[in-house]
Amino acid sequence: MHLLSDRKLPMVATAVGALAAALLQASPLANALPPLPLAPLNCSDYIYPSSAFEFTQDNNILTAFNNNGNRFDGSGASYTQTNGAGGDTRGTSTGVRNGRDITIDVQWANGFSSHVVGRIDDDLIARGTITNNQGVTNSWTGLDKFKCVPPAAAAEKPVDKPVDIPVDTPPAVLDPDGDADGDGLKNGDEVGASSNYANYGTNPKVADTDGDGFDDGQEVFDGTNPNDKNDHN
Repeated sequence: MHLLSDRKLPMVATAVGALAAALLQASPLANALPPLPLAPLNCSDYIYPSSAFEFTQDNNILTAFNNNGNRFDGSGASYTQTNGAGGDTRGTSTGVRNGRDITIDVQWANGFSSHVVGRIDDDLIARGTITNNQGVTNSWTGLDKFKCVPPAAAAEKPVDKPVDIPVDTPPAVLDPDGDADGDGLKNGDEVGASSNYANYGTNPKVADTDGDGFDDGQEVFDGTNPNDKNDHN
């Protein structure tokens, strides 16, 4: 068996190191993972945090427009080179934001005009293009993020209260040996509760069933009909 000489050991180590570096560069883990997609926005409206809507163009120009809610109107439009070259050019703009979409037309004091289109992306930054009347188009990116106005919470539906349905109370059962109306007759005798009782056919809850001025018990004692008011004379 031959052992590597001392001269060959550094060469082997260098080769192994180079191979490991090559494998690391080829490995997908060595590359940055792509950003996760943003969740879709659920906004009822958008608010820009400044009175001037500003964006920077890819040609190093800073452009600004009056911002009033969803309108970009007025004589406050301007653009200037971000590197300080040249002066500030003013203009008058007319524009609107409809949901996420932005459209602005501006007439510059130097005779140029521009048409701006853009959209608020899911990261709440507006991006788009600006094209002048010479046909030159540049891309732009807003300086500040819009604020998302969440939709109003849905009103809770009122819960219907249960309707109280009256329940008929069954009449109380009278004790057949009692005297509910105090006329001297047992309840059972007035209605014939069973074969053990008489049946006078009178009302056990009314002392004078026929209304002749004599209680039912008095009429039974006198031998008159307690159900005939003309029978007790």
